[in-house]
Amino acid sequence: PIREEDVTLLVSLAEHTALALDRTNLLTKLEARLAETQTLLAVSQAAGSTLDLTETLRRVASETRHALSADMVGAYLADEDERVLRPIAGSGVPKHLVQAFRDFPFPLRGHRFVEDAWEHHRTVWSDDAAADPRIDREVFARFPHGSVAFVPMIEKDRPIGGLFLVWGTGRPALGPDEILLAEGICRQATPGSTTRRAGRSRSCNAPRSS
Repeated sequence: PIREEDVTLLVSLAEHTALALDRTNLLTKLEARLAETQTLLAVSQAAGSTLDLTETLRRVASETRHALSADMVGAYLADEDERVLRPIAGSGVPKHLVQAFRDFPFPLRGHRFVEDAWEHHRTVWSDDAAADPRIDREVFARFPHGSVAFVPMIEKDRPIGGLFLVWGTGRPALGPDEILLAEGICRQATPGSTTRRAGRSRSCNAPRSS
């Protein structure tokens, strides 16, 4: 038979184990928050260190790609009539695709995937772009991919562009913390970009990539 002192010992060990696990989980969460804070600080510094919009967004795209382990990130801004999104800068874009991205603005109107983010001011996600009816078929035919997210840039309660995050193969959906980080990055990158955009050429024919 199990003695009372054995039960007491087992309960005590269970309590200590639970406490250790709680501390480990807390430490993991604190480390994750620290990493997120460092990422947002890096983005803020990148956005504030130059008045060149293309270079700013190239740095933002690079920080985002590394933070969320994306294969490619593209920063886009909308035309004045908000019919298309034009490429401004990117990170991780293969050299053989750079010109193709430059030459092909992404549709905004009629592109349900982007329209959802545009209308609701929130990140949209697809873990199977090939089968997702919201994804514009011409876009997918030109640039096949596995998973994609679009994070809108919001300025003065109005979307002005956004970041496309692309993975070549399917990956699990972005978690809530990852979405918050991506949206936080966009908020760091957005202030003042409309003003800088007004001063740049609308040709948008020379996006940079890192």
